[in-house]
Amino acid sequence: MGVPFINSPLWGKDVIIDVEDDVIGGMRGVGSGWKMLMECLAVGRGISLPAISYGGSILASYVSMFHANVRKQFGLPLAKFEAIQEKLADCFAKTYAIDAMRTFVASAVGVGHTPSVANAIVKYHATEHSRDVINHGMDILAGSAICMGENNLLANLYLASPIGITVEGANVLTRSLLQFGQGIIRCHPFLLKQVYAIKNNDLSSFDKNFWQHVYSFTSNAVRTFVLTLSCGKFSRPIPINIVQKYNAKLNYISTRFALLADYALITYGGALKRKEFLSSRFADISSYSFLITSVLKKFTSHGFKKDEQPIVEYICDLYLYKIQEAFEQISTNISRSNPLGSFLNLCRAFSRKKIVHNHLQFKNIEKILKYFTENDTISREEIFIPSNKDEQLNKLFVAFTQGKIVLPIERKIKESGYKSPQDALQAGVIKQGEFDEIQSYTKLCNEIVQVNHFELKSFIDNEN
Repeated sequence: MGVPFINSPLWGKDVIIDVEDDVIGGMRGVGSGWKMLMECLAVGRGISLPAISYGGSILASYVSMFHANVRKQFGLPLAKFEAIQEKLADCFAKTYAIDAMRTFVASAVGVGHTPSVANAIVKYHATEHSRDVINHGMDILAGSAICMGENNLLANLYLASPIGITVEGANVLTRSLLQFGQGIIRCHPFLLKQVYAIKNNDLSSFDKNFWQHVYSFTSNAVRTFVLTLSCGKFSRPIPINIVQKYNAKLNYISTRFALLADYALITYGGALKRKEFLSSRFADISSYSFLITSVLKKFTSHGFKKDEQPIVEYICDLYLYKIQEAFEQISTNISRSNPLGSFLNLCRAFSRKKIVHNHLQFKNIEKILKYFTENDTISREEIFIPSNKDEQLNKLFVAFTQGKIVLPIERKIKESGYKSPQDALQAGVIKQGEFDEIQSYTKLCNEIVQVNHFELKSFIDNEN
């Protein structure tokens, strides 16, 4: 894809590998290459790819926001159109979520844990979220995004996004097999112990874990029915903040998920891993629940900042909507030709559309954009603004900040009834300094919207 990458084929003849100098760990490392590779893949899933996804997403989000405020259509900045606002809000919300999940998993790895399933979840959603953000940016920049050259700040990100989707385990495989299929036995509180008991012919251990499993299943069935009546509110009767509000929903989701997963195991047994339609939906429920937890953790760690609350509500409601969809698809397609299946269908009927009440609140879109648009210091902290005035990102940022100064002047001209700054200056509506500010801003905006152009000869030379 034209992006430098360190994983590449190597060829050689009569290559000499020095054991002490060229083998990681020297003689002790011989034979451990596969183990080292697997550990590196785990780190790549949980550390490097989420970090790269966050970097690309935060850059694409701010470039899109700067451009939308500078580029005008029908006499208005693109950022004034609600269709553009919706995409921008989605960019910043998903970027916030990427940062939440990557820091959550990185902290676990940092204290010595090896969360393989969590790493797979974060790798999948970080790269998918990043692709969504970059695609939104391509839509917003439109013509500026589809012409290659140094003025195009998104083209390389767009070309590179499939790399993260593909490496360290393709996302289609991660969702359909790894996230749920890898964890269903190992993460189950009793199932793996029962398997080991059968393998070791330990009847006592098997009986103990079997009856604990039965109790857990029955308990989850009762709990699911009770929590279904209020979609989790019985677990948090009086939520004092949005974290407890979403935790109540997570309590219900977790209980219903555990019950459905056990029912699927009873129905399909070991064949469940090959039921990729079901496995991927179970993966959606568990992974989006994990992501909600990550977002709430970040929000809590930041001290419940009021400015961040619309972002948290937007992204959590989006995830809850996807969880609801997954539950509906599982319940519709899983076998229910028995009394237990009929009970699950009854729970489904009670809980239909109860998990999330307001999937998308328009007021949150406006608040998200206001937060990021009005805080210049945040953009300087999040992305590198080059000092070279000829670089496109510098021009975008300068025009974005200068536009806030020019906007009141343009409003004054419009309210006075004059069509041009020149007429307003001659009429004394604006001063010379204000006129110069508008002229400088207009010139800079015209430079920004220009795309790179190339001679035909350059394309012919490249083909040769």
